[in-house]
Amino acid sequence: MKTSNQLIRQLAICAGFTVSSISAADYINFIVERPVNGNAPSYMEDIPQQGEASSVMPVLVEGTVYELWSIRSDGSQSWLLDEKFVGAYSAQATLSIVSPDPFEGDDAGSGTWKRTRADIAYTITWETSGLLPESELASASEVELVHEFQPNNGELTEFGSTMIGDNEEDSMTLATVIPAEEDGKSYGIETFSIYAQPENPEDILIYKTNNGHGNNVDGVDSSNDGASKEGEDTDSSVDDEIKLRISEIIAGDPTRTVDLTLDRVQVYVFPVPEATITTDSTENVFGADFPNVSVTAEDLYPGSTTFVRLITDADRSSLTGFSDQDVTRPSISVLNSYINPSDDTPITRDIDLTGWEENITDSGKWWVQVVHQSPVLPNQDEILAEYTFDVLPKIRVNAEINTLE
Repeated sequence: MKTSNQLIRQLAICAGFTVSSISAADYINFIVERPVNGNAPSYMEDIPQQGEASSVMPVLVEGTVYELWSIRSDGSQSWLLDEKFVGAYSAQATLSIVSPDPFEGDDAGSGTWKRTRADIAYTITWETSGLLPESELASASEVELVHEFQPNNGELTEFGSTMIGDNEEDSMTLATVIPAEEDGKSYGIETFSIYAQPENPEDILIYKTNNGHGNNVDGVDSSNDGASKEGEDTDSSVDDEIKLRISEIIAGDPTRTVDLTLDRVQVYVFPVPEATITTDSTENVFGADFPNVSVTAEDLYPGSTTFVRLITDADRSSLTGFSDQDVTRPSISVLNSYINPSDDTPITRDIDLTGWEENITDSGKWWVQVVHQSPVLPNQDEILAEYTFDVLPKIRVNAEINTLE
């Protein structure tokens, strides 16, 4: 919501645009503060063409109308350049996302972001304060929560919105809404934003006013003699001279824009990883000659560790799925591993298993497993793929050869 200082700064911008082409000595600029409750107005006199200042009076519950005026020094003419209403309320809201993944990122443009996986839910929490639920003004009584999604390399789309009219803390647990051709393959960003409501929905942009220069009939501003009329706004309430000058200021100083965003958070959604194990043999019983084995792992979660291990059938049958317990199985041999170093990108990787058979120490049934350890599932071993085979026992023959004559 706009504060009094923000309002004065915006009004001062308009004043600068309005009188910049004339001699300042010929005109006097001032601001009138008119309390809506009928109290006597106050004045900020002889203000400069540009600048900012605190209001003379505090803003009461009913609000205050601020009027920016310019008059000729001799008092012969006066112009109401702009006016704004400011209420005594100040809507506030915060958003947060809870995910099993403790990672938290921060982007200057989009705010805080968290991570999750397409098959794992997350919780969005919001807290609002400063609202006046009984007020007839939307800007005082409610804020809007908007949910959007953007598939990877896709377009930003609004999924839904809801109006919040109470000072409260609440939350909801959600599954991803990002569409995908296969279950578990959603990939993209979901965005949640809370917006304050404009005090005057018809006057969100500060250039929607008439500065007294020229003619705005039928949406055409002819105040700039000799200037091209291409691109002039067709809205009759828009003074194109002011619009142009303010757009130039905003381009050089983004803080001059009118922003109703109270808070924004994002959750990055990544697809479920998977893996394939292939061999160059159709057999699964081996004695001395073992096949070549290759592994391809896809969509490895950011910050995850993926490894290929060899394990006996007996130890496999006692696995718990918890990393800190299963690592102690005596027959486990890690053949190779890969760590995804990215914070925000899933990785596909081929994992080399050259010489893997050298870790086989006994006969019997063995397994090759592709295991994924991810920040979104702490202390859990996900087995993405398995390959089983039998090893024949080795027979030692003791013989003695005698020569017969």
